[in-house]
Amino acid sequence: MIVPFTIPVLMGLVAEQWKVTGIQLGLWAALFSLGLGIVAISSCIWVRRVNWKKCTLAGLILIGVSIGLHSIATNFAQLLILMFLAGCGAGLASAPTITALGDSSNPQRNFGIMIFMTVVIPALIIGAIALAASHGGYAGSFLMVASFVLVSSILVIILPSSGKMKSSSTQQERVRELIGSMVSDTRVLMAMSSMLIFVMGFMGAWSFFERIGNQSGLEQEPMLIGIALGQLIGGLGGFLAIWIGRYLGLRWSFLVAISVVIATLLSMEIIGVTLIVYIVIVSIFMLWINVNFSNIMSFTASIDHQGRFVSMLPGFQALGSFIGSIVAGVAFEMSGRTGVVVTSVIAFLICAICMLKAFQLSSKNELKLQPGCEA
Repeated sequence: MIVPFTIPVLMGLVAEQWKVTGIQLGLWAALFSLGLGIVAISSCIWVRRVNWKKCTLAGLILIGVSIGLHSIATNFAQLLILMFLAGCGAGLASAPTITALGDSSNPQRNFGIMIFMTVVIPALIIGAIALAASHGGYAGSFLMVASFVLVSSILVIILPSSGKMKSSSTQQERVRELIGSMVSDTRVLMAMSSMLIFVMGFMGAWSFFERIGNQSGLEQEPMLIGIALGQLIGGLGGFLAIWIGRYLGLRWSFLVAISVVIATLLSMEIIGVTLIVYIVIVSIFMLWINVNFSNIMSFTASIDHQGRFVSMLPGFQALGSFIGSIVAGVAFEMSGRTGVVVTSVIAFLICAICMLKAFQLSSKNELKLQPGCEA
């Protein structure tokens, strides 16, 4: 998923090219998430009925074409439509990929590797955008991102064509079963809600990191390189999650990570934001954000014994990103950096409460399954 992690840089280009408000920028980023969410959440019906390679390839082509067309758009309304279509493509590409990882024998390891790849590759692209922007400008930068997406489509060859059908029910029955299971298993409901709220906090802050740096007086090119460097370091979060989870378990790994993320955001309001400080903040933020992406996905996979919910994770992520981007856009327009920090911190605190409840319920459920324990 290249586009979501390059949004801060692309947003800066859109802001300079079209001279739009923070609210408009938030809507532009949010429509990508809306398209992704609509397609990904519906994947619980179709993801095991389609060819995963063909579906992912179609999604990547739609993303690449939609991002590329940004370069010739003539008004901001066209950009909004193109971002929605790019999001639909992302939903088509992500649902089969996440489902395949969730079906694997070691989902935490595979999610960690996935997070590393989906963070490090966009980080390299951000570094390239910093150079392309000074030569090819706005159009050249979007065309470059589109080219990377289309080239990455070759990776679909490593995907299986399909997974095992978990049920032979009709579509209507599958939807009823899915909703019923989610409501009856509060652990799943809490985990999925946690992912949604976590991404609200993450994308609310991440989407506006470039604007925050710009508002703090940082120069554009070194700031973009700083974002790329910070994201590159952050890509190690997937592997850090594997190591911490092995020694501390998912619960304590999650709590450590969410605490560091909140402290990092608050530090922007306490210390002066120089270029070095900015790079350190981006690095720490992305490192521990990725630890918790892995933690939440791994926890969901561990309680999703029938494989019905994992494919919906990108949809819940997208819904959180949609809401978070809009809220952050309003907050940035009203209060600048402080507004973004406050709204993101609140989201992370609510996420922590939901996940703690999920962990508590999971522990009780495991106790009930032990021989000799009372129901």
